[in-house]
Amino acid sequence: MKIEQLKLSRFRNLDDTCLRFHERGHLIIGDNGQGKTNLLEAIHYLTVLRSFRSQQDRECIRFGEETFHLEGNWEEEDGQRETLSVGYSGKRKKVSLSGRVLEFVSEAFGRFKSIMLTPEDIAIVRGGPSERRRHLDMLLSLVSPLYLERLKRYRKALASRNVLLRRTPFSEEQADPWERQMAESGAWLIRERKDWLDKLEPEFTGLFKRLSGGEKGSLRYHNSLLARHIQDDSADVEHIAGVFAERLKKRRPVEREDRKSVV
Repeated sequence: MKIEQLKLSRFRNLDDTCLRFHERGHLIIGDNGQGKTNLLEAIHYLTVLRSFRSQQDRECIRFGEETFHLEGNWEEEDGQRETLSVGYSGKRKKVSLSGRVLEFVSEAFGRFKSIMLTPEDIAIVRGGPSERRRHLDMLLSLVSPLYLERLKRYRKALASRNVLLRRTPFSEEQADPWERQMAESGAWLIRERKDWLDKLEPEFTGLFKRLSGGEKGSLRYHNSLLARHIQDDSADVEHIAGVFAERLKKRRPVEREDRKSVV
């Protein structure tokens, strides 16, 4: 896809403006504090419908204002043109796609495709597995609405189960359905991550060799559940889910103690 136009209103320190982009790209130059990163933030906001720098949308509003508005126009590979509009009033976010107001913000997630790379992203290779998992979840959610739906289902089940683990007395009957949902959704996510990276690996190897001057590199998905308890990279979703559910049940006593110590 090719971004053609970006309209900004009351976003960070940027002037209200309409920017038109050339298909060959742009080089953004400016002194510190002029808003170069804010402009990139505005573009990426249209992809994930939130800031990559802040958890609070209100922090994106220009000082002294009460709302901000962004609108992006782009051309898809098939030539179709789309427009995504996001307005935030300080309380509510309103999103429109090509003139149609969306009932759920998640409907627009990933429709405008962009990838943000910042110095902090070095944590993907230097940080712990949670950083790599977060990055991978973001990428797959952008390209697959089904992945995003399964991820949301897993996180909802995880949050509900964790609430139950803190309760006294603890009810296994209440925890079972949430753990079952965690296992089913989690197994699907594990299988999807591995399959996606396996498909990407040949291209990654070629690019790594070109960029490194001939050195060899590889891309692998390592999951502790697969490595320690299944030891079969080709295991199907049903088998992974069964092992996942068993591990969750066995770890209940330990996790209950951990959860209670945090409260």
